[in-house]
Amino acid sequence: IEVKTEYPEATADGGISARNWLDGVYGSTTTAIKYPTFQGSTYSMNYINAREAFSVSKALTESGNIYGLTGDTDSHLMKNSEWGAVSYLSQSKYGLNGTDIDVNTMNKNNGGVSTSKADGNALASVYAVTGYNNSSKEWNDYLNGTASASTTGNIYGIYDFSGGLWERTAAYIANNHAYLVYGNSFTNYVNSTTAYQTTSTKYSTVYPYSNPENSDYTIASQANWEANTQIYGDAVRETSQKGTDSNPSTFYYGDYSFFPSIDSTFFTRGGSWPHDTSAGLFCFHRANGASDYANGFRAVLV
Repeated sequence: IEVKTEYPEATADGGISARNWLDGVYGSTTTAIKYPTFQGSTYSMNYINAREAFSVSKALTESGNIYGLTGDTDSHLMKNSEWGAVSYLSQSKYGLNGTDIDVNTMNKNNGGVSTSKADGNALASVYAVTGYNNSSKEWNDYLNGTASASTTGNIYGIYDFSGGLWERTAAYIANNHAYLVYGNSFTNYVNSTTAYQTTSTKYSTVYPYSNPENSDYTIASQANWEANTQIYGDAVRETSQKGTDSNPSTFYYGDYSFFPSIDSTFFTRGGSWPHDTSAGLFCFHRANGASDYANGFRAVLV
């Protein structure tokens, strides 16, 4: 399930309801989202950092939640292995059977809205809309006879695995640079304690790295991709050529593949609305974990 905002509209006078989690404040507004909603054809929930995405995904089953879920359900931020499983199933005979998924390129272009009447700054606001096939058909409409933006080609599949917003996953490299630069938020993202996790857990995967201090992102990303020789099934190493491809020809549909490196230590998946053919099931990128308009997240329930 992909997280959507409860507050789809932004107004010119700065009345933007908070799109971050619970006690957070976005701009000058005070309304906070306690529980996200999950709907088609609404704005995707953006402006949420890696730590908050991890926390809100775990909180979906807390006591009194609006979904009726109990502690018997395991909720968590999607892992790379789960992204890989969905992607491969989508490409199998049980899904699209080798056909590329359509990119959600819908963009409302609802940006440039000030978050405060007093600050005088215009910040990017809401853009991506969930569940579109290209930018023309909604999730429950058919394009060329199929729900072509769904992982199964019908309305019962999973949407926005290609385009929409970049999807945060619980996957990262634990290099020294990341700890020094993003120490507090990085630590809190992993396990909400003071311990600095450098190994994988049930809810997050730590990838190997080779050149954490190299200042060239391309060199560092390729070295880290090459160091990742043990982790498969996540649609990362086995679907990319070197982990630094912005235009990898026709290799796995030409999807972006940039392995985490330096201070961009987190994985994001799928691409966002402007990426067109570079977005897709096998698209992955590096990110620093900070909140912005182009990154969202996806929760998994087991």
